[in-house]
Amino acid sequence: MKQSLYQISSEMQELLNEITELGGELTPELEGKINSLDLVLKDKANSVCEYRQSLMDYETILEEKIEHLKTMRSQINNKVDRLEEYILNSMKRMDITKIESDLWSVSIRKPLK
Repeated sequence: MKQSLYQISSEMQELLNEITELGGELTPELEGKINSLDLVLKDKANSVCEYRQSLMDYETILEEKIEHLKTMRSQINNKVDRLEEYILNSMKRMDITKIESDLWSVSIRKPLK
């Protein structure tokens, strides 16, 4: 039966209370239970720490991926800006104010005053 850290610590507290009720006498039976529970506690704590570490590792991987995606997004935005500027400059050089196709339309508007 798998126990939570809370259940293990509660059981340990019950054993300690039992020792107190016996006037501080540690019987071989109680000592065996405490030793057994101590092993369970250490094993459970180790499992929790390993799981915690795996989550921290996953978080680091996600942070790296997020930074990579931000960089990619910035590169794409810069490319879009350069392409818009490229079209605009070409149109100005040729004194064209509008270009149309079946899929899109590009036009240069006069600035609002």
